[in-house]
Formats: sequence, structure tokens, C-alpha cells
Amino acid sequence: MTNASSLPHRMHLFEGLDLEIVPPVPSLFTFNLPSSPVRDLMGTVVENVSTSLAGTKFKASGPLLVTHWGMSGPAILKLSSYAARFLAERRYEATLLVNWYGEDGQDHVRMDMQKAAEKNPLRQVLNSHPDHIPARLWAYLVTKSKIREDARWAEIGSKGLNRLCETLTNDSYHIKGQSRFKEEFVTCGGVALSEINNKTLESTKYPGLYFAGEVLDIDGITGGFNLQAAWSTGFLAAISISEK
Repeated sequence: MTNASSLPHRMHLFEGLDLEIVPPVPSLFTFNLPSSPVRDLMGTVVENVSTSLAGTKFKASGPLLVTHWGMSGPAILKLSSYAARFLAERRYEATLLVNWYGEDGQDHVRMDMQKAAEKNPLRQVLNSHPDHIPARLWAYLVTKSKIREDARWAEIGSKGLNRLCETLTNDSYHIKGQSRFKEEFVTCGGVALSEINNKTLESTKYPGLYFAGEVLDIDGITGGFNLQAAWSTGFLAAISISEK
């Protein structure tokens, strides 16, 4: 794969050719959350969350990892791939929404919380974390919901329960920037697929000119998919050249 920071410069190779070039932008990157205290939970992993960008239809799910600069993991990397151009256009500022219950909606989560309250009304909320949410993260989310650390389930009332359910299913974070150390390793954009014969990867305008790898406008939601695309297109281009 081509490093995301170098591909735009390499596209100058095609200047002067009548080719449609989709502007390259980075894809598959983590999110910086520079003002969020959630970073204090670095190393925390939740296996199944749903992530989205506020005001858009971009959405992804999977494991999420809290890092010392923000958030990473498949749920974040996939979202960055889907929304690569949207985020680039906005200089990597957006609102990230996290549903810590995956695809479950507020009604399901409210039922879960009500069951916990009915079963142990005198137990402290802080000591009642769901199995899939680590204790440290649960404590953070309870505090973020403006529930006292020593509050018991019987004391939080309907308003406290509503705030907790909202935090669990619609937790909001301000994204400001992508990977801190130029760690993006995938690029979306490149030579438009309409410019090639998809059976040979030969240019439709310039016989004998072939394209492969990330110079083409192809990208996937994991590094493995992109490596496979690079190998496969390189192999197909080589076979096509050998059969000329």
C-alpha cells in the first residue's frame, strides 16, 4: 500500500494525461479527541459498539479502543473510511456519537437499566456495570450522566435514568484531527475506475498503460482488504501485460 501522505504527490506523474483523477484523501485513521477526559481510560476496549457522525448517515460498528489521544479500533477505522471525504472537507472536525450498547436502541437499554434498579434498588449505580462495559468506563459514563458516585438505583429517579440511557446510546465527542503521527496508511481516491478496462487494468485511452494498487480509486475498510487489493490488481496487471 502507498502511504496516504505520499500518494497525492505521486499523482503528479499523470499530469498532462487526459485522465479523470479522484482527489486522494487519507482513509482508515483514528480520531483525536483533544478535550475529552475519556482519554484517561486509555487501553479500555468495548467489543461491540456502534459509532456515527452527527448529522450524517455515516455509521459503523465493531470493537472500540480508547487511546491516550482519542479513539481507535475497527468501529472507528471503518467509520473513518466511510466518511473520509466528509471529514477531509471539514478539516477533521465533527461530532462523534457512540452507542455503547451496539445496535440496541434507548428502549432496550432503558429496560436493562430498569431491571437493574428493580433487582437491586439499594445497590450503588457505580457498582452495577453491565457485563460488556468495563468498570472504569461505566464509572466515567455514570459521572458524565450527572449521577452522584454514591447514588443508589432507587435514588436516581426517571430523569437520572433518562440521562444515563442517553449517554449509553448517544454519547457525544468532539473530533478535532485524525491520527496524531501521520499513521494513515490507506488512501481513497486516485485514477477513476471509469478510465480502465476492469478485466485487464489497462487504460482505455492509452494502450500499454496499466494501473494497479492504491493509484486506483479503490480502498477498503481494513488494511488487509487494501493489501489484498494491491496484490490482486498488481497480479492482474502483470498477467495482462504478459499476454499482450
